[in-house]
Amino acid sequence: MRSGLASLLLALAAAVLIHTALNPDRVLDSPARLLYVDTRDGSRADAVVCLSGAEVERVEHCRRLYKAGKAGKIIVTGGGLEAGLIFYTAGGSLASVSRGWLVENGVPEDSIEVVAQGASTYDEAAAVRVFIEGEGMGSIVVVSSPYHMRRVALVFRKAFRGSGVKVSFSPARGFNEGLAGWWRDEGLAAAVLAEYVKLLVYAVKGYV
Repeated sequence: MRSGLASLLLALAAAVLIHTALNPDRVLDSPARLLYVDTRDGSRADAVVCLSGAEVERVEHCRRLYKAGKAGKIIVTGGGLEAGLIFYTAGGSLASVSRGWLVENGVPEDSIEVVAQGASTYDEAAAVRVFIEGEGMGSIVVVSSPYHMRRVALVFRKAFRGSGVKVSFSPARGFNEGLAGWWRDEGLAAAVLAEYVKLLVYAVKGYV
């Protein structure tokens, strides 16, 4: 019995080693694949939600979805900025930065809604639900960076539970463009590893 189990474990270990040797990139990509979520089905939503962050890819992807007729509005999120931050002015917000970029890049001002609240993904999700319910919207597409999507999906699904609002998720870039080979890029590797820490913290706090 024990020898049979030992043989099975050895066979499994050998299979894993062979798979790793034959597909090293795919195996190493696995941690990043677990963070990647894309559930947008291509249908038109009432609004696309652009989560705050320094990445231009987020606002650019929201602009593309809007221009393609996939959303009637763009909702930008994010609370106040600290005075003295480079490139930002005191008294502004991350939402206002995103709004400014969108306007400069061809999105009509009346198609942009500003939810200048939240210092975290959890706060932004709660603020967006309040806004969405106030506007009577029935569907949204949430956009963020590829490495951020698992936490975004978990948080928004919990925040919108029981709301009747259809919530889908669309990463700013595809997996191959945004996460593949993450371990080769120092900045991306830091972001991926940090997400696992943040997921743990969110789980402990009950945010997901």
